[in-house]
Amino acid sequence: MGRPTTSARVGDGLRIRPLSAIGLDRQIVSDGATWLDRQIIAEDRSEIRDSGFGREVNKAISRRARRLVEMGIATAKDGNVRVPVDTVATLERREVERVAIRWRESAA
Repeated sequence: MGRPTTSARVGDGLRIRPLSAIGLDRQIVSDGATWLDRQIIAEDRSEIRDSGFGREVNKAISRRARRLVEMGIATAKDGNVRVPVDTVATLERREVERVAIRWRESAA
């Protein structure tokens, strides 16, 4: 799967700006906070079309939400996944803790 991007008209052309350096497949399984997580919890998330790359993004968001359930961060009930608004902060904190543990182990 590709990487999330945004586009804007600039002068005569179209400028595309990457929103994440990590592809969708890697974001789905990541232990750290991702662009997908930010999209899942965003209050003002713009509608993503269900065609082309937009379809890939929507599928990736669904798969990431299920992964968050597997990680114990989100909950699932009756086929619906509830992702807490503090998910990104939780993932960032866990990532810092993992890095600190690895650093301590390598320094020992």
